[in-house]
Amino acid sequence: MDLHHLKYVVVAAEEGSFHDASERLKVAPSALSRRIQDLESELGVALFERISGGIRPSYAGEVLIGYARRIFAEVEATAEHFRRLANGQETVLRIALNGIAPQLPVVPALFRRFRIRHPEVELKLIAMRSSDQLDALRAGNIDAGILYARPEDAPDLTCLRLASHRFVLALPLHHALAGIDEIRLEMLVNEDFVFFTRSFGTGIYDRLMANCRAHGLVPRVIQETSSEHMQLGLVAAGMGVSFVFDSVVDRQNRPDILIKTVRDLAVEEHLDLTWRQDDTTPALAQFVALAVQNGVHAANSSDDQEK
Repeated sequence: MDLHHLKYVVVAAEEGSFHDASERLKVAPSALSRRIQDLESELGVALFERISGGIRPSYAGEVLIGYARRIFAEVEATAEHFRRLANGQETVLRIALNGIAPQLPVVPALFRRFRIRHPEVELKLIAMRSSDQLDALRAGNIDAGILYARPEDAPDLTCLRLASHRFVLALPLHHALAGIDEIRLEMLVNEDFVFFTRSFGTGIYDRLMANCRAHGLVPRVIQETSSEHMQLGLVAAGMGVSFVFDSVVDRQNRPDILIKTVRDLAVEEHLDLTWRQDDTTPALAQFVALAVQNGVHAANSSDDQEK
């Protein structure tokens, strides 16, 4: 069964005349009639009945015309899908996020603006640890990641800085250091610490420990957790003190803990939108362009400090 033959049947039914249908299709009437007869022979049914002044579809013809119109609609939808795909539309954009990213206002705001600007693109958001996102990017399992712990020497990756965080000190209420305005690391040598696990981010963990040791502090870690909520909860329970991101404190607004700035704690972490430099997917380019329009700047990962 040929699509052209189906089209001849549909047009003949719409025109109610082989002669008028042949003019519309720009084929000879004899050729049109012959092709419809060939289709009737193939199917073993009559597709048209002759009536006064023209033709009309038989019952079998009406059934075939219904199928034909659905087929034509599918063909057009397929063609339109690939036209949109070439323009970065009608596609899926897979973006992985670490645990903190969705809690920062900049990230959901970016997704919201992208969905409004490009509703044809399906955003597939995947929860994934920063350390796992790099492997997923290089394997092609995700198109972009929002992550910490980006390696210093990775010329195959390009990044956009979305947010930066500094560490502050979380203390239980009524702690001995509660009334001290200027805290230094050496003042914490006798404290028990609630710490995030090294798997949370190898680079940031190592840099934080190095900063502490450089100023006379080796944190006495009695409890580790991969959850910032658990860190703050254990501090509130009096289990120890903890270093947490200032952005975490801003979001939590916990009245059961105290937050202090530590004068010689100078470690900063950055949250980056990261993707493969050789990825030219139109939808990804549109997402990056929107991020840039909203004040974020691109940099090759080898140009920046280790995350």
